[in-house]
Amino acid sequence: MLPLATLVKVGKMPGKELSGASIVFNGSFNPASLNPTWLADQNLITQESAEYALSPDNPKPLTIIPQLTAFSTDWLSAQINPAQAIIFTDDEAREVELRDFGVGLLSLLPETPVDAMGINFNAHFRIESEEKWHAIGDRFLPKAPWEGVFPEGPWRVRDGGFRVGLRTVTAEVNRDESGPPGAVRMEVAPSLVIEPLGLFCAVNCHFELPRVAGKRANALDFSEILEREWPLAKSMSFEMMESVRGGE
Repeated sequence: MLPLATLVKVGKMPGKELSGASIVFNGSFNPASLNPTWLADQNLITQESAEYALSPDNPKPLTIIPQLTAFSTDWLSAQINPAQAIIFTDDEAREVELRDFGVGLLSLLPETPVDAMGINFNAHFRIESEEKWHAIGDRFLPKAPWEGVFPEGPWRVRDGGFRVGLRTVTAEVNRDESGPPGAVRMEVAPSLVIEPLGLFCAVNCHFELPRVAGKRANALDFSEILEREWPLAKSMSFEMMESVRGGE
């Protein structure tokens, strides 16, 4: 993890055009019960948000079947199946509300078995020049070692004289005993949304709790981890993305 001194208040990252945040819970859920009407009754979303999720004019139609609940409000989307609950937003200004929704949801289901959780942030950046865009790819995937892996063939030669280019690369670090069990993973790739000269970065802060005497952890355990670890995960993701971009 980054030194705590570097984990300062996160501002707007230069060049960032799109971003999103999500929280993923792996456990045992009853999808049909976790619907917009119930969530509004529990004051986890507003009545207006619930009505939007239920509206036939919503471009993302509501799905409620025994094996899946999927809905979108004006700022929040959710997909819940028996083994996983995913909540996400693409509104950066409401990321803290996403955290609060997650904490609230888990608090309402305290005995629900939950085994793991991911706090995730992603962003798409526009890089200011083709030279800097290629330099990022070269830094995280040196091309020379890969040239020999691909035999001579009808391959197009890219800028710099190489045939090989970065498509995606993922790095992982595991936490030591001083923090909750789990890992932090980062993916770097060319953006498929911003073209040309787009960069995609995604950070997954993964937490898991082992069974104790055969008993699974529960939602209340993870609500505490989510509330405690969110600021660190957010700041660390910001620092990691800035590092990849080279601090432009």
